[in-house]
Amino acid sequence: MKNPVKILVADDHPLLLKGLKQIIGQEQDMIVEDEAKNGEETISKLEAKEFDILILDIAMPVVSGIEVLEYMRRKNINIPVLVLSTYGEEQYAVRAMKLGARGYLVKDSAPENLINAIKIVYSGKKYVSEKTEKLLRKDKVKKSKPHEKLSSREYSVLMQISKGNRIKEIAARMKLSEKTVSTFKKRILKKLSVHTDAEITRYVIENKLE
Repeated sequence: MKNPVKILVADDHPLLLKGLKQIIGQEQDMIVEDEAKNGEETISKLEAKEFDILILDIAMPVVSGIEVLEYMRRKNINIPVLVLSTYGEEQYAVRAMKLGARGYLVKDSAPENLINAIKIVYSGKKYVSEKTEKLLRKDKVKKSKPHEKLSSREYSVLMQISKGNRIKEIAARMKLSEKTVSTFKKRILKKLSVHTDAEITRYVIENKLE
């Protein structure tokens, strides 16, 4: 019998993490080798051990999933990555795939599609929905937009502001100081040429990032 596929699962939601381990645990040729609860821990474990595939959440505290992908690209850590996110394809799929992810799976569809997605990504192919394929094709021909100039953390703050979250809530979620989040917000307002939270929300809606 060949060695099982060793998987690192990175997600900060205990119940979801438990569910993923149960689904994967039913497969004889796969094993959850380790788990991480934030991006910083994910990076630490990628540096310390060898894995065959990383299942990566986007919205993690301390260091986001997008920042993990950026780090992996800089350090040439080339294991396959399947992004598993609560965010729809419009918000993060293109950004994640451009940073090297091989697959993007929305958590709502995970129970029935997870194992197939892991197999496809591990085989070297890409696992993307029809919607993501369309977004990737569209991205190749479109002109650059202001939100594409945002850093990963600025983009995370943007999405949270658009959902009505206040500075204090965002700071707690991202484990940052309120002053740091306020600085990110000022940069966002400047880069998008907007002035209020309402205009940020309108920008997100008009650019179909929601």
